[in-house]
This record gives sequence, structure tokens and C-alpha cells, in this order.
Amino acid sequence: MEYIGLDIGTHTIRYIKENTILFDQASLLAFDTNKKTIAIGTEASQLRGTRHVRNYRRLSELYSYLDEIFNRYDSFRLFHKTTVFFTTPSTFDKKQCEKIRHHILEQGATQVIYDKELWCAAIGAKLQINTSISACMLYMGHASCDIACFSNGIIQKESHSPYGGAQILQTFHRWIQKKYNLQVSQPFIEQILFQFGQSREPILIHGTDIRTQQNRSISISQDQIGQILSRIVYTWSQWIYTFLTTLSNQQQGDLAKRGIVCCGGLMEIPQIDTILRQQLHIPFFISPNPQYTIAYGIMTILDRLKEEDEQKK
Repeated sequence: MEYIGLDIGTHTIRYIKENTILFDQASLLAFDTNKKTIAIGTEASQLRGTRHVRNYRRLSELYSYLDEIFNRYDSFRLFHKTTVFFTTPSTFDKKQCEKIRHHILEQGATQVIYDKELWCAAIGAKLQINTSISACMLYMGHASCDIACFSNGIIQKESHSPYGGAQILQTFHRWIQKKYNLQVSQPFIEQILFQFGQSREPILIHGTDIRTQQNRSISISQDQIGQILSRIVYTWSQWIYTFLTTLSNQQQGDLAKRGIVCCGGLMEIPQIDTILRQQLHIPFFISPNPQYTIAYGIMTILDRLKEEDEQKK
């Protein structure tokens, strides 16, 4: 039996096998004039300007993406049994996950299993979820954010926020447009955020003047970025606070001592955990390599599935 893992995100898709991430690329597709997929991931990104390129929006487009990965890595071979485990964002409902499962079975998988991102995140972060003492996991992704309280091996309570990394980028983009009349690319805005806090020096931003369409540069201070980021993070703080108020006194006490463990690509932005800590007065800890915490959890789950199958022999 071979074991394959899929971390299906709205921003990135990862293909995992034998504790290795073999494919880790943006969830982009490039289409020809007949709306047929001609490239995915990095190859699709390189076709910007010559082809229509965007993230997948429909399951049929996601299937095209996954099928290309399966073909690329010869995933389903004759006389070889394959187990596939996948996880999707909380924006996918059970009906959609079932459709994905059936599609992968049709491609040749022997069995297909799926579970919530938060479960994979908790396992990847090595969260102690099997005790009576509550533990909390916060996943901050590109399209949305999720939080859950675990104890006794189950999710006791969870909550979902539609406000994710995409909203941060949009907020910064609108602020630069309105204040400086400057059009800046999304990759450049991402670069600005990941540079935040690394020094006290102002950050130079290059873009196109909205009025004159000429190239222009501006300089913004670290304090300006910090003020905008704090306002954005405050939205999450309110959502997290509301979630915490739904917990029992015992659960709240446990989390006040143990804190909240965070993961997801957004946690790569410096000082987000510090801002959350200041606004909520609760300890926040970032898991190692936070953008890969879910992938690490999938690796652990694949190892467990393999062990279970070996024990049955």
C-alpha cells in the first residue's frame, strides 16, 4: 500500500508522500481561449499576461489541478494499492469533500479519507489534545481563519471567521491606493508585510501612479504598517474573544495558562502573535514553520494509517 497526502488550500496546494512535500505551489490555473486548463501552479503563474490565470473557483477546476499532480507523480499505478488522505479549508462543506473523495477514487485510489484542517494542525503542532485539560489551536489561512478548543481527544468547540490573509492584502492595497494614489502588485504587498518589524528603517514601495500611469516610489514607516496591521488584527481579536466567552470557566482557565497555539501562513508575518497577545492578554505561541503545520500533521496521519494497515496483516 502506498500513502499520499493532499493539503488542499485556497492559496496553496501540497502533495505529500513518504514524509516529503513533493509539490508545494500556488493553487493557480492557466486557461486557453477555450477555457481548458493548460498549466497549474508555478507554470501557470509564469503565463500571466499571455493567458487567463487565476485560482480555482469550482470543483471541476480543482479536479483538473489534482489530476495534473496525480499524472505528474504517477500516483495510481496498476496492481498498486493507494490510500489518499486529504484536508480542505473549513469553507468546504461535507458534500464538497465527498465529491472530492469520489473523484480521487475514480482516478484510481484504493481508499480516500479526509478530515478537518484544524485536526491536522493540532496533530502537526503536537498539541496535547487527549487529556482533560483544554488546548486551543488557531489556524490563520489565506481565505479564512479557524479556532478550536480540544480535550479528551475531540473538538469541544470551534469557530470560523471568513476574514483571512486575502483581506489583509486587500486592506493594505486599498490604503496605499487611497493615501498615495499608487497601484502596487499583490506579491509586493506580501513582501512588505513579511519585512515588517525586521528593522526600524522605512520600507520603499514601488508601483504605478494611478493618475499619470508612471512608475513611482514612496517610503512608508514601520509605525504606519504597524498601525494598519493592529487595526486588522483587532478584527480577529474580537472574533477570538467572542469564541473564548462561549467556553466554560474551566476551559477558559486552562487556556489562560496554556495559551493558544497558532499556525498558518499569516503567522509568518512578524509580530502578529505579539499584537494578539497585547489585545487579548492571553499567551499566543507560534508552531514551528507555521505554514507547514498542517502538512506535518498529514505526514503523522499517513504514518498512523500505515501502522494500522501493517498491524492488520
